[in-house]
Amino acid sequence: MNNLRLLSRTSRILTMVFGFFLMHHLALSQTPGQIVRKGNVTGGPPTMSVLDPNGNGWISTSTSGFSANDISESEIPYVFIPSPDGTEPSGDLRRGPTNGFSEIVEDANGSGFYFYSDATNLLFRIRVAGIVSGSKGYAVLIDSDGKIGSSGPNADPTYRSDNPGFEYEVTFESNFRVAIYNVDGPSPALVQAYDLDTDPDHAQISVALTQTPLGSKDYFYDWYVPIAAFSAEPAAIRITDTTPLRMTVTTVMAPKAATDGPSSDALGDDDQYPNINDQWENLIENQQPFTPDDVAGGAPILSCTAPTRLNGSIAPDASSISGTWTSSTSVTTATIEVFRDRASVITSLGTTSATSGVPWSLAGLSAGDVADGDVVYALAQGTGEGICGQSNSVLVASCDAATRPALVIVDCFTNRGAEGLAGSAVAGATINIFNTQSGTTYSVTAAGDGSWKWDGVGPSGGSNGCSGGSPDVPAGVYAVSQNDGTCDSAPVFQSSGCTVTTATPVIDQASISEDDDTLSGTAVTGSTVRLYIDNIEVASTTATAGIFSFAIDSYFLQAGQIVSVRAVSSGECLSAEATRTVVLAPVFCSLTSPFIT
Repeated sequence: MNNLRLLSRTSRILTMVFGFFLMHHLALSQTPGQIVRKGNVTGGPPTMSVLDPNGNGWISTSTSGFSANDISESEIPYVFIPSPDGTEPSGDLRRGPTNGFSEIVEDANGSGFYFYSDATNLLFRIRVAGIVSGSKGYAVLIDSDGKIGSSGPNADPTYRSDNPGFEYEVTFESNFRVAIYNVDGPSPALVQAYDLDTDPDHAQISVALTQTPLGSKDYFYDWYVPIAAFSAEPAAIRITDTTPLRMTVTTVMAPKAATDGPSSDALGDDDQYPNINDQWENLIENQQPFTPDDVAGGAPILSCTAPTRLNGSIAPDASSISGTWTSSTSVTTATIEVFRDRASVITSLGTTSATSGVPWSLAGLSAGDVADGDVVYALAQGTGEGICGQSNSVLVASCDAATRPALVIVDCFTNRGAEGLAGSAVAGATINIFNTQSGTTYSVTAAGDGSWKWDGVGPSGGSNGCSGGSPDVPAGVYAVSQNDGTCDSAPVFQSSGCTVTTATPVIDQASISEDDDTLSGTAVTGSTVRLYIDNIEVASTTATAGIFSFAIDSYFLQAGQIVSVRAVSSGECLSAEATRTVVLAPVFCSLTSPFIT
């Protein structure tokens, strides 16, 4: 028995030694473009296959091999998938030998990952710094449902610390098989496998034209799977020839899935990320979705340009619109196009150039280009990148925090009336006294010196609005504001005769961002809930069964604005306010048209 074990062990060692010397011999005699390994066979005869359509044993358009460019001279027109870092450096491995069998290396585009589809199959290629007879994994991770990460509008509900939201891995497990894994669950589940002993055409290794920094040859690792292999998968994540996809690649130090194995090198600069999950998520979020049909038709695969941001407010007839743009990739310049949405008719206002981190401006607008009620937004496109996200939308308005009149000064407010002394208001302004309980507004006009007087709801009470006349001001909380002929000021709240105050409502959301559609919460059942933006009342509703909700998307909120709610029940006084400060919307690559509809 011991002799048999010794013979078996000796046989395995001799096989590995033979494989090493065969690889070494081939490395010395290989020509760029030549297929050196098909399936599990090294140096075997060529056969016609998906990866070698003419079956001549070369991946180059000619049997003379690559001469100048191993991308343009490739028999199969693979499309490179860009790295958001703009590079795929050598020596950035998480584990494994530098410039070896698990090191993804870059081409002139700063990437080493390629994809092609003939609308029937999915074909993958990576550029690797070496070849080895041992068994390793080369895994393509695919997002097929448009969701990635743990937060934001495109968050994936199956996010895990070892998988930010991929649905599939297609892995070349050298010496064994090409495997499709469903990784949408807690662990990889095998969907389909192609044994490379019995089905060797599903993977091959060939010689690239490029070389490592040490002067040794780089290699192309190619593998493919039919799109039909996904046909029995759940409809929400199933891949067809028209499914929008995003993908990345990672090498593995064992023949297994990247989400289940010891990863070595991921596309991009691994040294820039504390963990591989962050690296995967960043690449996917910065990649424009594409379909197999897109690539079959010759479309490129592009990185996403980070959205730009419009500055401040925009007044009617503005002569310029400005903003800032900060790149999320290595591209540092972009074209900014500004659009106007007027009653759902979209018009381009023009383009300008932007440099990352530097303010930009679109000047030369004419009167009427932007008017009250228009919505303005912008799109950014970096050189060689795709448009994925829209800027914040700004509502063109005559009245905003910068143009509203100052708060009216209320010197006294009693159950007989109210008064403001000289200089309390804009001369000739309309002073509005709004009963927040009944919804009734009472108005008076400020005198030439800015003074004003309100004698309550009954007949005039004399020279002093607060002490003369009858006690005819209904109990309640009043919002006192002034209108200068163009804009309303924010209100000043005054109380008269209040004995019971309605409980303060509660806002459900911990924060409100610019792109939130609703604001909801709880309040006393049957109470009137009033919504304010920067202290200007914009809407009211009734709390039904203790619940209220406002649609806020039409207000086009901007970061820094204050959103607040107050409630008032019948026979009571207006509550204290519950507030939220609007925060910046998270930046995510949009998977749908960025245009407002």
